[in-house]
Amino acid sequence: MAAMKLSSRLALLALLGAATVAAGALAQGQDYVAPARSVGDYAGVSPDGTNPPPSEARARRVGAALITWPGFSPEPGGGRFFLQLTAPVESTTQASPGRFEVILRNVGTHVRNTRRPLITRYHDTPVDMARVERRGRRDLAFVFTLRRDVRPTVRQADGPGGYRYLFIEWPAGRYLPDEAYRRPTAPAELSPEDPYADDERPPPVRP
Repeated sequence: MAAMKLSSRLALLALLGAATVAAGALAQGQDYVAPARSVGDYAGVSPDGTNPPPSEARARRVGAALITWPGFSPEPGGGRFFLQLTAPVESTTQASPGRFEVILRNVGTHVRNTRRPLITRYHDTPVDMARVERRGRRDLAFVFTLRRDVRPTVRQADGPGGYRYLFIEWPAGRYLPDEAYRRPTAPAELSPEDPYADDERPPPVRP
């Protein structure tokens, strides 16, 4: 019993110590880096990868088609969004000023995180944000909020693990503010005739 109490106290002291280090670093304006993830921690889904979606076993038990993961990859061009699906689905598109939707028929989700928005305003893509929204009782829509009214290519393809992927690929363009494309200006070079070329400080005054 005494050993268990000692172990608990040591664990608590270690936790308080880590919190103190983090707080001290932040107070001094330093970056605090959290410990790396443990091996096996979930790192996301990629159409070219092998990571499973969240709660994969539950998704496979559901008979209906599901969206198991919405994602974005900053490919060359205007970026590529994708939906990982458990089966092929019927889809249609709908466009309006500042908005583009891919509507998927008879499809659902199995975890709440699937409907979290993808914020992409800092990438060179015409899309500010994308998210999955409900359309009636049986349909879902992948909704894109646009900063430029352009139209993507929408296609489906088979992927690893028996999953189906729906890709929304945007055309290349200059979608960020102009200053994002400007290269840093090189510092001005001093001419050899400049008396301060080797030393920017003025020479001492001699009596």
